[in-house]
Order: sequence, then structure tokens, then C-alpha cells
Amino acid sequence: MDIKNDSPAKENNKPEKKDWLASVHRFNDNVAQLVTFNSKLLVFFMLLFFVYLLFASVLQDETFSIRQLNVHSSLETKGYNSGFIAKKISYNITSLVNEVPDKLLAMFSSDDVDEKKEILYNRILDKYLKKEIKVDFNVDVGGVSLPLRDLTKTARGLFDVEDKSLDGDITVEDNLIIMTIGFNSGGVNKSFESIRYSFYPKDSIKMIDVIDSMTFDAAKFVLKQYDPIVTLLIDFNPTAGNSYRDQKWEGKTDLEEDRLAMLKKMYLNDSKDKVLATWAHAIAGTIYTDKFSRKDIQRDNASAIQQFEKAIEMDPSFVDIVGIDLAKRYSDMEDSSKTDHVIKTYQRMIKSASGNMEIYDKLFNIYSEQNKKDDYFKLLELAFKNGMYIPENNMEDSQYIKFKDQNQFKSLVKKYNEYNKPKS
Repeated sequence: MDIKNDSPAKENNKPEKKDWLASVHRFNDNVAQLVTFNSKLLVFFMLLFFVYLLFASVLQDETFSIRQLNVHSSLETKGYNSGFIAKKISYNITSLVNEVPDKLLAMFSSDDVDEKKEILYNRILDKYLKKEIKVDFNVDVGGVSLPLRDLTKTARGLFDVEDKSLDGDITVEDNLIIMTIGFNSGGVNKSFESIRYSFYPKDSIKMIDVIDSMTFDAAKFVLKQYDPIVTLLIDFNPTAGNSYRDQKWEGKTDLEEDRLAMLKKMYLNDSKDKVLATWAHAIAGTIYTDKFSRKDIQRDNASAIQQFEKAIEMDPSFVDIVGIDLAKRYSDMEDSSKTDHVIKTYQRMIKSASGNMEIYDKLFNIYSEQNKKDDYFKLLELAFKNGMYIPENNMEDSQYIKFKDQNQFKSLVKKYNEYNKPKS
């Protein structure tokens, strides 16, 4: 009886073991399928993200970008690989662009430097300082390197969108580094430029000096294609003196006419870029004002006035920038009406920036000299209404002394001056 009872128990255990092993295999299969599915899903989302990057890159409004450059292996082994050179070019572009506000600030006259600086920086900020320069590299998707920039260029060609990415090759032959760079859009080469640089490792001209020079030239090349104002200002040195040897424009006598021709090309294209054209007129005015060789001073003076007035005509708020220089040019005219022109210029400046007290003072002096009492007191009340305060010890200044003892002057001082006094 015992034997009969034990045998069925052993036989019943075998199917249970087989069921357990089958369950384990099924679980492993399910896990494998889930891992495979998740891997495929991950790759799908990564590809989807790459497509998003591609189309975002195609459709975004960019100034320019720098892609990976083809660099000779002998340079790469010394650390000067594509990424290093691209970032060096980007750094040089950024440095040149960031110098623009200070250069323009030095270019135009101002009695109130802080106020002029604020005006210029606010005006220039959006056009220059917020632009990002991209350095593009390949994107890895699922372990596969995808050339985003190459695909972007192809896609932009299909959508007829201009591609503004810098391409290039840097090769080495004996003691020469040859840089060939340019922009390529829709399969058509644009403005390719090849420059040769000599280097002698044992002499003073070392490899790093060549790389510095090469990347600076590449930066100037990029800016020349897409930002002529920055390119023009590369030769402007705001810290130079006024002597013959320290001219603010490098190569002044040789390149002055070339600069004026470049500016003319900019402002004749005003329908395409009005902001650029306005700046071109303003800068041309300063060049005519500053011309080294003055064979015809009155002609140059008239040309400067014409350029400044054109800049204001295109953008009335530009009187804040060129107004002082324009008034000076009018004062140098050989014309009996020159003072009227100076007055009108200052009046336009006050209308544009009513808080600029330096301009009120200039007009006070003119009205005092011409004994224009009514105009003087109208201007005085306007200045008080816009916040002017006259300290007691300044009452003897030239702009006030002629009328300070009159009742109308005293009345206006009593009405406004104490109220406008700065809080200590």
C-alpha cells in the first residue's frame, strides 16, 4: 500500500517543475521583448528629437554659424583641432562685435557721456550684442553620429532658405598653413577665400601665432559677409589721439575713400536694411567731419551736414546721436543763417530727449547772446518743467547771468527750483 501511495506523488511533481521552468522562460521572453520595445521607442524619440533639431535649425533666423572645419591631421595632433579653431573664430567674432558700442560712442560728440552711452547701448543692444554665434557639431543618436549641419544645409536648399554656415579646410604644406573658408548655400559657393600663412617653429613666427592670425582673419571674413558696419569699425581706434601719427582711422589717407564708398553702398540699399543705412549716413558724416586732407573745408562740411541730416530724416531719434556734431558743422558754415540752423538742431534734440539739460544750456547761451528774451524764458520754463535745478552758486554762470535779476527769472526759480532740488 505504501508503494502504491508514493508512486503517484512523484509523478505529480514533474509537471509542476516543468510549469515553473516554462514560466521563467516566458518571463524572460517578456522582459526581452519589453527591453527591445523600449530600446526601439527610445531610438524613435531620439530620432524625433533630431528631426525637431533639424527643422528648428532650418527655420530659425540666424546671423551665421560655424560648422566643423576640415583640419589637417598634423594640426590636430598639436591640439588645434576643428573644435578649437571653430571656437577661436567664434571668440574673435564676439570680441569684434562687442567693441561696437564703445567705438560708436567715441565716434560721435557728446557733452553728457553717460547719457549718450546709455542711448547708444540701448540702440545697439538688439542688433549686435544679443546675437549668438553657433559652433555646430555632429549629434549622436543611438550611438550613430548624425551630421546635423550637413543635413540642415541640404534641407535649407530644399526649402530655399539661405544657409549662413561657415565651411572650410585648413591644410599644411611644408611651412605653410592654407586656410580656405566660405559660405555655401544651395550648392552654390559664396565668397570663398583662400589665405596662406607662413610659420617657422624655430623662429619668432610660431604655430600659435599663425592660428591667432588665421582665426582673426576668418572672423573678419564672416563679418564682412553679414555685418559691414562691424567690419568697417575694425579699423577704428577710439583710444587714438588727434596727432598726425595717431589717427583714429587706421590707414586713414589710403582708405578714407574706400570707407566712404563702402558706406555709400550701405545707405543706397536703404530699402533692404533701413537701420544699416541710417548708421551708414551717420558714420559717413563723422568721416567727412574728420577728413585729414581738407582741400575744400566747406565742401566737406556741407557733405557732413548732408549725411547727418539724412540719418535724422530716416530716423528722427538719431538726432540724439549726431545732434552735437550736426550743430558744430552748422556753426562752421559761411552763411548768415548758420545760427538759426544750430538753434533748430538743439530744439530737435530737446524735443527728442527733453531731459538733456546740456542742450538747454547751449540754447540759453545763444538766446542770451542774441538778447532773445521771450525765447529765453519759454525755454527756461520748459527746462524747469523737465526737471532742471539751478544750485545757488551756479546762478552766475554765463547761461543765466544776463537775465537772473529779472522778475520773470526769479518767479520761475521760486516756482520750480526748490521742487526740483535733488533729495540728499
